[in-house]
Amino acid sequence: MLNLARVCTASAARQTPLIRSYAVKVMEEVDAYKAVVGADDKVVVVDFAASWCGPCKRIAPVYEALSDEHTDIEFLQVDVDTLPEVAGSEGVESVPTFVFYKHGTRLGQVAGADKDTLTQAITKLKDFDMSQIEQ
Repeated sequence: MLNLARVCTASAARQTPLIRSYAVKVMEEVDAYKAVVGADDKVVVVDFAASWCGPCKRIAPVYEALSDEHTDIEFLQVDVDTLPEVAGSEGVESVPTFVFYKHGTRLGQVAGADKDTLTQAITKLKDFDMSQIEQ
């Protein structure tokens, strides 16, 4: 029987990152990830993806374009094979999954590679009034 997890992990190590934009930061360390998403002065979108994932590859150019368009937001990418502990702690069950933070507070997530859903979620994230939950 083929061990798909082992094959996917081995092939992921040989492949190039999905994101090539300088506006998207590829996270390779747990502490670096925690520092960015926990910052109280940032709006952050995190793309949890995998190099072997077809939908992740299809949405990657859209994510890059959104990072170029929304320069006031920090865009991150986490490869679930590189940082499985981060994906697990964030409750990521499928890829791609996008997780949204504002001022260190997790506001939600969107699973799947739908351009319109992702774009709408980012617009809502920017417009969200934090005073609604800080009270």
